[in-house]
Parts: sequence; C-alpha cells; structure tokens
Amino acid sequence: MINTFQILGMSAGSPQLDQGVSSYMISCSNYDIMIDCGEGTYLEWLKHKYSWNKLRYIFITHLHPDHIGGLINLLFYKKLSNSNTPIIIYGPKRLKEYVDFNLIMQNINLSYSYKILTNPKFEKLNDDIFVESAIMKHSVKCLSYRFNALNFSIVIATDTLPTDNTVYLASNCDILVHECTFMNYNLEKAKQTYHSTLNDALYIAEKAKAKRLILSHFGNEIKNKIDNVSFNNQKCLINNNRINCNG
Repeated sequence: MINTFQILGMSAGSPQLDQGVSSYMISCSNYDIMIDCGEGTYLEWLKHKYSWNKLRYIFITHLHPDHIGGLINLLFYKKLSNSNTPIIIYGPKRLKEYVDFNLIMQNINLSYSYKILTNPKFEKLNDDIFVESAIMKHSVKCLSYRFNALNFSIVIATDTLPTDNTVYLASNCDILVHECTFMNYNLEKAKQTYHSTLNDALYIAEKAKAKRLILSHFGNEIKNKIDNVSFNNQKCLINNNRINCNG
C-alpha cells in the first residue's frame, strides 16, 4: 500500500537557496522508495525524518548530476549510521559502473548488502507494489517509472520531451509527476535540451487521463510563475509537502 508521496527536491540543473535538485519519496506500509538522489538529497531526507531501516529501494531515472549527484554520499552515510538493512538500486544502463567506480575511487566499502539492477521493465516489490518503466526522450538514456499499488498509482516522468511513452505509462494514474523545466515561450530551448514546457506537461496529463498532475524539475524562471496552475481542479505545485495517498 502506498501511504504518502513527497518531493524532496524539484530544481532543474543546479540547487537553489530554497530548493534542492531532483528527489522524490514514496512511503509504503513497511518500507520507503526513493526516486532520484540529486545533490543535497540526504539533508532533505533527514529533515523530513525518514528512516534508514525503511529505505529499501532507490530508482534512478538517468545519470545527470542533478538526479544522481547525491547517491554515493547517501550510501556512505547509511554505512556511517551502522544501518545494515539491504538496499536495491534500479536504473539505466551503466548505473552499476557509475556506482562501483565511485565507491572504488573513494575507497568506500559498504557494510550492508546492496544490489544494482539496470533497465528494469517490470518489477515486484515486497508483494504489494508493481513497478513499470518506460524510456523517455532525453539527451541521455532516461527512464520514467510507474508505481502501482492496490490503492494508488504514481508516475514519475523526468527528464523528457513530450512522448507517447509517458502517455502510455501514466494512463489513468492517480498522480503524474511531470517535469516542467521551461515556460511555454521557451519552447525552442526545451526542444534543444530535451525538456518539457508547462503546456507539454498539461497536454501529457490530459492525454493520459491522469487524475492529478504535479509539476516538478523547474528551471530558474519557473516556480514563481505557476502558483495558480491547476489540473482537474487541483493545484499542480505542492512544494515539499507530503501528499496522503489513502483517500
């Protein structure tokens, strides 16, 4: 069962004084799932009182620094905390190479068991959550994920141009979290950098028949311009508030 959803960081590219880069948390009955782990994620994770013993899964969308720059630090801090719970990390091709190289270069020997699985298409977590993935349109290999429970479904779609793969993955989901890196007047820049505009995100959410759209991955110009944007009569900006997924 999915209990809550929270954004730990929603800035695109580089952290801001009031907001970190990409990371999301899904809390289930007996464990937590982290999606992306950009720089500064650990401090936000700590601030919101998450537990090492419950963090069992990490899903990485792609290997750009604003999505993975905090992962090695997080794994190291878990070791320092003397937490021995195992962890499974999912992500695109070369994720294992990235993690192994950084651990070796920094002479970090993790004291707990961990496993890295690449290019997951369909996974079952602890008998109650099913995870699907789809390839996005980005400048590097990028995956988006759908987390299905009996009571709720959440899709994380970042970084990408608008694509039918997102529509298919997000079909009739309860929450679609979609990147919104640029305002509509920067459409050409969005295309050049393989990102989405506000209109792109709204279009994908409508086409997928998502029940709720939450916007994230904001460029510097965006956040203060979308306070009043809504979809299906619900605000698309939730900041760092936890969302209850139990009705």
